[in-house]
Amino acid sequence: MVQVIQINVFGSTRRYEMRMRNYRLDFITHANRVYHSTQIEARDDEDARAQAKRLKTRIGKGYSIWDGDRPVHTEIY
Repeated sequence: MVQVIQINVFGSTRRYEMRMRNYRLDFITHANRVYHSTQIEARDDEDARAQAKRLKTRIGKGYSIWDGDRPVHTEIY
């Protein structure tokens, strides 16, 4: 997906296109098993972390974020 941003600078409109990346968000049980996975689109790793924090549940013990085979972040609560 491409996110389009238009910025007006001193009367001149500039258009920027940002490629969104796909991340996988795995929710983890207390037995360290994945009980649910979902795909999220984010601009970068920090954006993916922010989205995951908004989506976290009280079920299970945490979540992990993946960019393909690369682990991005794991949070246990």
